[in-house]
Amino acid sequence: MNPQRQGPMVEGSRNRKVTEIRHDAFCSRIDYVCAHPRLPEAGRLVLEESVYRFAGFKPVKVDLLADWTVDPLQQRSWQWSAAALNFIPWLIAHHGRSGSFAALEFAMKAIRSWQAAVSRKLLQGFEFLDHDHATALRCENAMLLLAYLHRNDIGHAYWAELVDFIDGVVKLLEKDSFYSRHTNHGLEQSRILAMAADLLPAHRASTRRWRLAASRLLDELRFAFTSDGVHVENSPAYHQYVCDSFLKIADMFPRERLPELNDAIDAIMPKAMRYLAHVIRPDFKFPIIGDTGAKWAANPFTRYATSPEYQWLDYVASRRVRGQVPPETVAAFPEAGYVIMRDRWKSPGQRGREYQVIMKCGFHSLYHRHDDDFNIVMVCGQDWLIDGGAYSYAEQLPVRRYLRSKWAHNVPVIDMGGERWPRMHGRKHAAGLSVHEQDDGVVVDAHSSGYPGYTAIRRVEFTPRRRRFVVHDRIEPESPREAVQFRSLWHIPAYRDVFRRGQDILVRSRKNALAMLITNIGDPCDGAGIFRPRLEHYANAVVSWQANRLEPAKIIAFSAKREAFDCKLQFDMVEVEDLAGWDPL
Repeated sequence: MNPQRQGPMVEGSRNRKVTEIRHDAFCSRIDYVCAHPRLPEAGRLVLEESVYRFAGFKPVKVDLLADWTVDPLQQRSWQWSAAALNFIPWLIAHHGRSGSFAALEFAMKAIRSWQAAVSRKLLQGFEFLDHDHATALRCENAMLLLAYLHRNDIGHAYWAELVDFIDGVVKLLEKDSFYSRHTNHGLEQSRILAMAADLLPAHRASTRRWRLAASRLLDELRFAFTSDGVHVENSPAYHQYVCDSFLKIADMFPRERLPELNDAIDAIMPKAMRYLAHVIRPDFKFPIIGDTGAKWAANPFTRYATSPEYQWLDYVASRRVRGQVPPETVAAFPEAGYVIMRDRWKSPGQRGREYQVIMKCGFHSLYHRHDDDFNIVMVCGQDWLIDGGAYSYAEQLPVRRYLRSKWAHNVPVIDMGGERWPRMHGRKHAAGLSVHEQDDGVVVDAHSSGYPGYTAIRRVEFTPRRRRFVVHDRIEPESPREAVQFRSLWHIPAYRDVFRRGQDILVRSRKNALAMLITNIGDPCDGAGIFRPRLEHYANAVVSWQANRLEPAKIIAFSAKREAFDCKLQFDMVEVEDLAGWDPL
């Protein structure tokens, strides 16, 4: 079989000649799917046992084709995966491993079932009927199936039917009214539109579709990253995801077909790699900032292997096996709203704890946005100041709304009573930071208009080599107001022991004498101690390190009822053997 063979013209289901098929852009994806160690078994389970095991969820036995709206786990992300036909690659892998044509027949049965449900109006009101991202991926999975059949010169009876299905979805992707501009969904829509134009090169609309996709892709790239190279959608994992998407686009098509886009990709990726090298934690995982899970980092930037930024990222992603130590211990990305610092970079085999602090304050996109202006997370051998994580995308769940709210981040809050974490509104506000060097560290001045009726600023003096930072929060009303309850919140793992002495807090490891000392060096507060957010069904705070999983956490709060809030706290990593004078909380 010649993988470059264009194949014959295929007869359309409406008695018309359709077009030739060009599967070249899908070859690497097909090879990956067929070589994957787990996908063939996933395909067998779907085919023989009606069991679906979408990423992040337990396996579920369900007759999906009988009811596409089924929600066995009460998780919209599960429904999204099903509606996107994300099981089709599993069936392709199963056929590749076993030769069972029944797997490909089931894939076609699923596509026909979806079409029938649409035509019979069984999906009216279903969120994922015309969901921007699920629809695009449904098209991609159908294209992958067609490309696989064409590459292997099998299933000829399905080719025209698949072309018609793909063409119908692509007509929707073309529409400006359906296009989710300046989001990662819009990027995926544009990528898949380009792939459809390339897959069916002689289609009467192919040239128009290609030009539209190329224009949109360039526009998406220009919006997707700040000038300092950070993806705007508020989450480190989405930064890598979007980088990976653009890299795949660049690898998928010859450079001369997308010259301007390739030049723009080449300009932004070194900055994007620098950000990743610094934001990845000392344990080589992503920090759970925004909608990010604690996943292992990777380095998909091989086309830039000779660049210093690639070598810095590779040092982290390879767990210090390859690459070069980054030259900076403090990295600022002021337009994006990040400052990331370490006390040092450990050498291979070097013992000792690596200290990393990340501060975030910026607002460029509503997508995957948490209300986390001023947020600070900190690692020193172990986790000390933690973020809340994502949990799921089911906004109707109180725990999801809690995790996106100020109350799940290391920021000051105004406790006005009532519902503390309503659904986030769809409006942007001003937020940002500036960075100034000082003798042994940096000073960060951050501001946020995310406190309606108040002006809010946070100044932080970081001295990472001393493993210390000082946080000074000031929140003042824009006009005279009555006193309200302010709280400075700091989230820690549940397995930390907490002690209090006056208005100072000691957070101590249970494994050794290492501790985080929080000293109130400003005006006295009304109280300092453990705070319980009154989250429904949970006794204390929670954290989500992985999708659809929750673990207990603790919150330390410095509280004061005032007209304005002025709180200054010093954070030090210390060794504490003697706990005399400290009261356990």
